[in-house]
Amino acid sequence: MSAPSGQTEANDKPTLCQGNYHSEAEAVEQLKRLAATHSNLAEWKARAAAVQQQFLTGARLDPLPKRTPLNPIIKNKRRYDGYTVESAAFEARPGFFVYGNLYRPLDRKGKRPGVLCPHGHYRGPEGGRQR
Repeated sequence: MSAPSGQTEANDKPTLCQGNYHSEAEAVEQLKRLAATHSNLAEWKARAAAVQQQFLTGARLDPLPKRTPLNPIIKNKRRYDGYTVESAAFEARPGFFVYGNLYRPLDRKGKRPGVLCPHGHYRGPEGGRQR
């Protein structure tokens, strides 16, 4: 069996395509090759699991780190036409906060999507001021 796309057989080290790795035509051909790697749901799920494992290995997240409390901070709600925006932060790892804006619809009957738009990672609860 050949190695999945993005994985080399020789040393089993993951590879990562960065930047403008493919031209548009090359990307179309790559998608065709990838589509040919499965012909049913079970094969697709096996491929998806292999790709997920490659991401985790490449990001050095295998095994995944222990989950820690997110300690969310949400404040400064602003109302607009049909939605609100709030300043939000959560502690991704102890001492490392992710800051951003939380967009939520005003009409919240039933389940509705929200969008968290992060700004970046900074240390401490006041780190967002360093943007």
